[in-house]
Amino acid sequence: MGVSYTYFAAEDDTRAGAAVDDGPGDTLAPVVMAFDPVVQARTLMALLADGAYDATTRDADWARLVSPPDHEWAWVVSMPASFTAALAEATPERVAEVAVPWSRTDEFGGTASPEDLLPVLHSWRDLARTTTARDLGLYCWTTL
Repeated sequence: MGVSYTYFAAEDDTRAGAAVDDGPGDTLAPVVMAFDPVVQARTLMALLADGAYDATTRDADWARLVSPPDHEWAWVVSMPASFTAALAEATPERVAEVAVPWSRTDEFGGTASPEDLLPVLHSWRDLARTTTARDLGLYCWTTL
């Protein structure tokens, strides 16, 4: 059984949480299949912000559950505005720069290369830019 992470934009937590059963099919921006919102996204944020991973754990909006808590195979979490902004503001050069140390983190278990991560990172950045431009929130639908 694998885990799937789909990022999408929504107007608010209520609308985002409603995507728990069927996914973000009727979205306001493209969806992006990406990485774990709890650990891998935080590691990316720490790299983008030239900060420590521990600093990202202080943000109460990080991976905050917005869907019903009793769902057995899917859930929707919010991504903090600070992550969305950092990703949206990243230049292609900055994305390529952080892809190298990010690919070497323990969470990838030595199976990721910067070249493999770049297309997803660019798509994720584009989604963050659309989300920011439309004054929406960024969310992650996780399914088992």
